[in-house]
Amino acid sequence: MSYNFQKWYYFWLFSLFLACAKDVNTLQDLTNFTPDNLKIEEVEGLRFDNGSISDGTNFNFKTFTSGNFILELKDYRTNLVSKERFSAKAGDNVLEFHTNALQDGDYTLYFYSSQGQLIQTEKLFIQ
Repeated sequence: MSYNFQKWYYFWLFSLFLACAKDVNTLQDLTNFTPDNLKIEEVEGLRFDNGSISDGTNFNFKTFTSGNFILELKDYRTNLVSKERFSAKAGDNVLEFHTNALQDGDYTLYFYSSQGQLIQTEKLFIQ
């Protein structure tokens, strides 16, 4: 084999190796680590960094039972803006909050169990 061919062969082989490597920044890996500013001492709860939310803000939803939950976001006139169902495990669940499609302003976040029981509300300002 010529030197030029070997050089390109090893380059593509190494690139393929890197492309197949496991991504360590998955949501599952995020949920195993709870930052200090998002830790909740109670058995259940919801915590954001602060009352002002921007795109990509992390929050912690802590529950003592695993299951399905519903997140509703309503504007200041209580019009439903967003509704999402998600699964959570018992304990801390660090999730990412996306706000690209929302206008800036005051919102109220409602967390419900899968049976429709209100767990917690949180007033937020999205910017």
